[in-house]
Amino acid sequence: MNKKSNGWVLLYDQAERQASTSYPGLTTAVKREQHLDGQTTLLGYLALVWHPLLPELIQQHTLSKYHDITLQVNGEPYPVGTMLLSAIDNYCNPQDHKTLDANKNHFRLDIRTFTDSK
Repeated sequence: MNKKSNGWVLLYDQAERQASTSYPGLTTAVKREQHLDGQTTLLGYLALVWHPLLPELIQQHTLSKYHDITLQVNGEPYPVGTMLLSAIDNYCNPQDHKTLDANKNHFRLDIRTFTDSK
């Protein structure tokens, strides 16, 4: 298989992702395989790194979503790796103060629990 750069998987916006010069497209079996490979590679790496910290979030983004035709947008399979990256980004950098405060309190509790268990 002719490997292409997978930089397109890091683009959250579908129009930007599809306009990227590295986007493989979906017009042939080879291009569909490259699309699947890009999404599953990102999903695998993110799951490996983030599962110990965010298991619930990781479990919400499974490969079965990629193949779910009800989640397709304009014929593109659900970009499960890209959407997991977006969810992790939103978790780590929330935009609203309520979520920021909740995450800060959760982090403080984790630290307190960690130091109390030592």
